Amino acid sequence: MDIYETYLRADQRACIRAIENLWGKYAVTAKEIEAERDEASRQLQAFLVELGYE
Repeated sequence: MDIYETYLRADQRACIRAIENLWGKYAVTAKEIEAERDEASRQLQAFLVELGYE
């Protein structure tokens, strides 16, 4: 039984590491997304002005 528990704990740690890795990669707040969107919109508007469309 001890051997099985050891394997189980090892698998649990591996799962936790995988989930933490995904969280670190993809955890983004709505405010961050909106800020990036607004910055991209400002850049697009500036390009359009330079090209004479606005």
